[in-house]
Amino acid sequence: MSARESQLTPAEGKVCRLDFDPDTVNDTPQTIDSDEDVLSVGVESDTFEDDEYKPAARGDEMGPIVGRNKRGQIMRACGVDGCEYVCGHTVRMRKHKAARHGINVVWHFCDVGDCEYKSKEADGVKKHKQNIHDIDVQWHHCDIVGCLYKVKEKGSIKQHKRYAHNIDVTWHHCDQGSCTYKTKQKGHLKVHKMNLHDISVTWFPCDIPGCTYKAKRLHGINFHKAYTHNINVRWYTCDQPGCDYKAKESGHLKRHKQNHHGIDVTWYYCTQCDYREKQPTNLKRHVRNHHDLRWECDQSTCTYKCRLPRELRMHKVERHGFVDDWFKCGFEGCVFESKKDVYVKRHRRKAHNIWGRVKKEELREEGMAEEEEGMV
Repeated sequence: MSARESQLTPAEGKVCRLDFDPDTVNDTPQTIDSDEDVLSVGVESDTFEDDEYKPAARGDEMGPIVGRNKRGQIMRACGVDGCEYVCGHTVRMRKHKAARHGINVVWHFCDVGDCEYKSKEADGVKKHKQNIHDIDVQWHHCDIVGCLYKVKEKGSIKQHKRYAHNIDVTWHHCDQGSCTYKTKQKGHLKVHKMNLHDISVTWFPCDIPGCTYKAKRLHGINFHKAYTHNINVRWYTCDQPGCDYKAKESGHLKRHKQNHHGIDVTWYYCTQCDYREKQPTNLKRHVRNHHDLRWECDQSTCTYKCRLPRELRMHKVERHGFVDDWFKCGFEGCVFESKKDVYVKRHRRKAHNIWGRVKKEELREEGMAEEEEGMV
């Protein structure tokens, strides 16, 4: 055993098996956390040759040395097709190359029945069995009284309590002027400032000639190119016999199968009538238009109800002849008038080629001015 190895006890860590020059070794003994840290003990230079100070069995798959981390551990780059991924652990580098570049992939298959699921990691198959086949599942229940929430992953319980019951919540407030926005996630606050206040925005312009579109996120550009220019589009096609439907989003294909083929349909029922709907947004629209009616017509024998006062006002104008103000054209010599301002605007565009935006008050004032001139 060398003099350097005799300084390390088993409690201090693993013993380095390489022979170092005593002039390059520090006086203070150092410990090694793992086999990957063998290269970081007592070496002062940050520059190495590929064949120097590396485990012979692991150097090839780790890649070239790029420097050290804060712990002094040697970091190596992936280097596959210009990949800039850097890591100091052999296992992590092996997983990265398998997942990103398909190098030395070991597939793990699901052994349940005819399931064809496969994963590059054993944990992926284990989670798949728990989530899909309910094998070796340990349910974690929310301990809040009256809450029936349960989940298969323990970490999700803490997140559920934070969002559903406001337990252990750290609020992140927007510090811009009188903005009252607050959120439970710091990342959401950053997105809010970027979208609403244009803070820390990095613009991504579209590189298609003649296109002036720009987005605040890179995926926004990719989405724009796919929908507007049909570049790098991933089509989701319907697999039902005789159906040629295809979509650019998986959610659209799922909705198509629900509406047209009755596949994976979840019915949403109205609690106030027998109406049911496949889409929750349509059910909300039904409740808003048919049950959330707060305004009633006060005319005898009229049973009309609506949810907004302007709808009731227009109903009285159209059905019962209640007219507060007539909207007049105002063009010299034109006597056109209407109960609705939209009809006057349409008339001005078609009859007089007037395309400017006109407010209701201006139409009323023009009509009143014409009446006063007639009285004089």
